[in-house]
Amino acid sequence: MKTTGRRGAEAEARQMSADFKRLQILRNDVVRHLQSDKPLDYKFIAAGTEEINRRAARLKAHLVREAPEAAKKEQEKHADIGDGQLTDALVKMCKRIDSFTENPVFKLPDVVDVKESGKAGRDLLDVIRLSGDVNKLAERLSKTTQRK
Repeated sequence: MKTTGRRGAEAEARQMSADFKRLQILRNDVVRHLQSDKPLDYKFIAAGTEEINRRAARLKAHLVREAPEAAKKEQEKHADIGDGQLTDALVKMCKRIDSFTENPVFKLPDVVDVKESGKAGRDLLDVIRLSGDVNKLAERLSKTTQRK
């Protein structure tokens, strides 16, 4: 029975590592897209932010212990992004991914730092929220440009 538990824990650790690395790769892809001289590709953005959201949510399930009142506060201050705010929201999302992945908590796993752990959790929640919002907008804009 213990080997199944250990194997399960090892599989979860591998999945978390893969999600963590893929989050960084997806962030780099978004940054390269933003820095290119081409117009925004809404399908590309929608696909990327969907994967970012999925992987960040999976990381959250393993890393963040969110208090119910904190989640409620976050929902209250949440506002949808408008058409003209897509680039700004993407930049903000990329900065949050950077802040999350570069957090000292992940550099020194044997040292418990409550302040940095809290910051990593907030950054991850922001990534989930922003990627979800950007995904919805990019999906909508993609459909709008297809009709034209």
